[in-house]
Amino acid sequence: MSDIEEVDDDDLKNIVKLFVALCRKRPFDHDATSTIVTLSSRLKPEVHRLDEVLEWFEGMKLKVTFTHKAADSLENMKYDPRTCKMSVNIMSLLRECVLTHRWAESVQLLQPLSEEVYMTLSPIWKVSMEVMLKNPDQYHDIVDKMVRRLSHCAYDLDRHEIVLDYLLYLLSHGQYKNIQDLPGVKENVRSTITERISEVKNLYSAYAGLMWYGEWLRLKDEYDRQKDGSPDRDINTLSSSFIGNQTSNLRSKMDNLAHRISELWIGLVDKTGVWDIFLYKLIEVYEEQGKLEEAEDILKKYQAKNDKNISIYKQMYYFYVRHQFPTIDIINSLKGLVKLDPSSSKVIDLYQYLIVQDPPEIDYLTSILFCMMDYSIWQNDVKTWTYFTNHIVQVFINYPDNVKFLKKQWKNRDDIWPDFHFHVNSVDPRWTSQNLLEQKALCCALLNNIDNEYTTAAKQYLQPDHWLKIQNTLDKCLDT
Repeated sequence: MSDIEEVDDDDLKNIVKLFVALCRKRPFDHDATSTIVTLSSRLKPEVHRLDEVLEWFEGMKLKVTFTHKAADSLENMKYDPRTCKMSVNIMSLLRECVLTHRWAESVQLLQPLSEEVYMTLSPIWKVSMEVMLKNPDQYHDIVDKMVRRLSHCAYDLDRHEIVLDYLLYLLSHGQYKNIQDLPGVKENVRSTITERISEVKNLYSAYAGLMWYGEWLRLKDEYDRQKDGSPDRDINTLSSSFIGNQTSNLRSKMDNLAHRISELWIGLVDKTGVWDIFLYKLIEVYEEQGKLEEAEDILKKYQAKNDKNISIYKQMYYFYVRHQFPTIDIINSLKGLVKLDPSSSKVIDLYQYLIVQDPPEIDYLTSILFCMMDYSIWQNDVKTWTYFTNHIVQVFINYPDNVKFLKKQWKNRDDIWPDFHFHVNSVDPRWTSQNLLEQKALCCALLNNIDNEYTTAAKQYLQPDHWLKIQNTLDKCLDT
């Protein structure tokens, strides 16, 4: 791509000026009309006859379609000899330029589109911004001016989408310093609220709130330092009373920002979509303010609307644990998580909560532990095997009525687990620890019999004290 000529800055800037003038145009707006006429005369190709237009277009197509695939995709384009309007053809070629990052040619193709700009406002906006944002240092000022102008006067584009594009650009380039610098959005009373516009407004609210959250987090860090008696060096010489005032002012600013964040994000909980990153940070803000009821309400509403979202159950679990909610709330959140993610490590947490209940849900615990062990991630995990084997032992000794259900779970796996978990080649002590080998050998003996192939092979490698533990445990289970 090094042979592609550089973008002509003057052409690009003229396109932007024309674009802004067209967006501003209203009936009897002589200033805007004059600007359009002047700039259009500069930008339009100096050709009028159909053969000259076709010759210009074919030249551009040959310049751009440097691959057979691209050329084939443009072969079926149809010309309109009656009006010489080629916007469809040019748009197809423009798409190829954008996909292949041929920005100089993209700018050249934008010029003739000025003839039908009312039909192509969105592509002109998108491509112009794409070209300029590829070099943010060079075009930063003109991008900022264009966004500010269009966010107030663009009648044919959604203003929220314009500012959202700019906001995401600033985020991606790490250039956003102060949220107050973001252009405001003046509502267009003439526009129809479509599904697309509604989605853009939701995204705008989400990311604008994220910027306010960043400022809130900065103030919170400073507030915590001052509250802990560790202020910044530049205020070390201030009197204690002044520091107290500073802390109070920070608290007030934080509360104001929290209110703005809440206004932007509270509505997302009722919108379709995955809003985890925003709503979880809103929970954090509410927690810092002590608004636990409001935080729980958001979690419950979001869970009800996204009951297949694993992360919401994790957040509910952590929230309930942090604030010491009733055990039943913790258990229910873990059950929802384990249902969606049977391989989660939180299965062990749920086991610890349920095993101490009166009475414990033994069959349910047996089921989730077997399901957990179906996943290879736990195939050689000593802690998980210890919980699993101990549970089987407890079922045999303390819950004989539940042994039938346990054996049913094993029956569903007795053609898979022997090779998956209990293959004789896996007893090699070079990659199996004594503790792991002990747990698996005991488990296999309980599920099958003590003379099974795996346990017999493991006996050859187990140290005497480990094998003695297995024998003692088996004796207890068999006695029952």
